[in-house]
Amino acid sequence: MKYAILAAGEGSRLRNEGIMTPKPLIEVCGEPMIDRLIRIFLQNDAEEILIITNNESVETQRHIHALKNKGLPIRLVVKSTSSSMHSFYELMPLLGHGRFCLTTTDTIFREDEFQQYIKAFLNFNGDAFMAVTDYIDDEKPLYVSTDNNLNITGFHNEPVDTTRYISGGIYCMTDHVFPVLSRCIENGMSRMRTFQAQLVNEGKCVKAFTFSKVLDVDHADDIDKAEDFLLRNTIMAQSDSIEVTDDRIKEKGRVLLIYRAEVFSPNMSAKDHQILDAVGANLQSLGYAVSFLREEDFNAPISTDIVMSMCRSQQALDILGQMEVNGIRVINTTQSVRNCSRRQFTDILTQADIPMPKQYNKETAKFPLWLKKAEGWSVCHEDIQFIESAKQFSSIGAIENYMMFEHLNGSLVKFYGVADTDYFMWKYVSPDNQSKFGCEKHNATLHKFDFSQSELQSYANRCASLLGLSVYGGDCIINESGEIKFIDFNDWPSFSADCINASIAICSLISH
Repeated sequence: MKYAILAAGEGSRLRNEGIMTPKPLIEVCGEPMIDRLIRIFLQNDAEEILIITNNESVETQRHIHALKNKGLPIRLVVKSTSSSMHSFYELMPLLGHGRFCLTTTDTIFREDEFQQYIKAFLNFNGDAFMAVTDYIDDEKPLYVSTDNNLNITGFHNEPVDTTRYISGGIYCMTDHVFPVLSRCIENGMSRMRTFQAQLVNEGKCVKAFTFSKVLDVDHADDIDKAEDFLLRNTIMAQSDSIEVTDDRIKEKGRVLLIYRAEVFSPNMSAKDHQILDAVGANLQSLGYAVSFLREEDFNAPISTDIVMSMCRSQQALDILGQMEVNGIRVINTTQSVRNCSRRQFTDILTQADIPMPKQYNKETAKFPLWLKKAEGWSVCHEDIQFIESAKQFSSIGAIENYMMFEHLNGSLVKFYGVADTDYFMWKYVSPDNQSKFGCEKHNATLHKFDFSQSELQSYANRCASLLGLSVYGGDCIINESGEIKFIDFNDWPSFSADCINASIAICSLISH
């Protein structure tokens, strides 16, 4: 069976909100959305995958050609169209005879439900088999009315008495729909929803298949919603696979997990919650008694066997220190977390000859440079400032609580690791990706310079050991010569690019 992806949209709403990455290449759980669709389609016996992009989407086109050059059965059509229906029409001659599945590039759904959907479609004798959901989180949903047998009786812009569902944006159809599509184009109709309504109006057999939830990524906050949805379903599947008894819990012990306070997690609170939720679910599946607490509510020692903590406040660290003295294991240790205050980790790593940017003082300063809060952690824009000139610098005022560093041109790379395990991963960061404070825009345009990945991992592991961290992450700059310089090091990052695998590795720390 053939599959098709409509990726010819402009993604204007995302661009207006500061997301400049082309929509098909936006990562959800560390995977570009178009790559996710291609992977899922191949797992469901895709004979060929047709993709249409607009003329201006050069970056997306290069990405698809690279995938095609790896031997994937992809055919790319490049043409700007006025709507999804017109994109579908351009692909129609390539879809041939028989059955096919069509979707937009930003459709997020459960993979197990999609597999059930495709199996059901292969046994379907009608003309169109439409994905629907009763989850509504869309600005202009297309409402679907059905009878008791899930035969679709109409599509509506507004809800009516018989509308329980909305369209999920996934369409399994046969070539019987092509004449209807052609007539829609000939009559000057527009939009995919018009075509769907016309299928019913012309008496085609159109039936619904229900998904628990289908999401579209139209806005910046939809990325977090999509990641949360997929991660929670993965975690639930892992937890449901193992039976947990009271005896196992008694044998394994108690683990307290403490969420980081929102003040220490600017614009990243949801992602920080996700990694701890994943760790907790995995621990429960292994038989541990797991409890959760917010850092804001952590005001006294608690009886437990192990603490996995993202805390950074002085009060929380003092309490955890008392618990450590009483023999309770804390991951990361309180001292290692304190070592991640900028002045502390800079001094420790510099003394160990870890490659880092030069430090300046008022007399030696060269512009542009970075002004960074020296003590504690960065919680607002003022804590990390890019200073382009002496004039800008002179307007800032007191800088006694800041450190000055040279600006490094190159590609920004984020890395994540778990000590005493094989887990280590890294990724390039595009200047227009979501971030805490948008500082990435001051780095040079993204270049994927060659560098030694083993050297990066060796340095990162050494840094973690020097600081005493078990769960760690950080940032470095790679220049065109492949040289690595570390600009930040963190206790317990969000692992947003690889939450599930990271959570498994973190859980293994308990046995060490």
